[in-house]
Parts: sequence; structure tokens; C-alpha cells
Amino acid sequence: MPVHELSSLLDSPDEPLVRELAAEWISAKSDRTEPIIWIERSPLRVPSRVYVVWSQWRSIEHSRRSSIIMQAARRVLQPLESIGISLAMGLLPEEAKALGINKAFSLY
Repeated sequence: MPVHELSSLLDSPDEPLVRELAAEWISAKSDRTEPIIWIERSPLRVPSRVYVVWSQWRSIEHSRRSSIIMQAARRVLQPLESIGISLAMGLLPEEAKALGINKAFSLY
């Protein structure tokens, strides 16, 4: 069976976005308007859905957006919290508005 080497996540072209999102996630005193991170929690209070509204997503397909969110979540949350996330959705502001996310979470 062939053996394949996997590159480090640090070599990922998404690493700068992962770092930026994780830093914003843990920053309690940020004055930035984006990214907006919304976390829905289960009845047990663990994160179950994460929505990130961010203009930086413009040139990034949805599957990569989800991957970036999950990588950032694994950096800032406890392992048992991040494993409970069933939905990680990255949205542009206009996508959030079109889906009604802005009304649900009082955005904009």
C-alpha cells in the first residue's frame, strides 16, 4: 500500500485566516465590526452551530469557509466543545441578510 505524507496545517494557505479568526474569537475587547461570530449552544451549553459573517469570505468557497471556522474553533475551544459543532457556516454579510441570519441575530 502506498504511503502519502500530509503537509502540516501550518503550511495551509488558509492559515492566515484561521489565525485571524481565532484571534478575533478570543479577543474580548475587539472594536472590529467583522468577523461577527455567532454561536448556538445545545441544551448542555456546548456549541452546536457556529456562524461567521465576514467580508473576507468573498473569494473563498463555502466548504473552505467551514474548514477555516472549524480549525479556529479547535484552537480556541476545549476539545469536548469543538467536537460538538455540527454546523460551521461562513457567510458574507449579504448572504447572512438573504438567509435572514441578520434578523435572527440582530445583525446590521
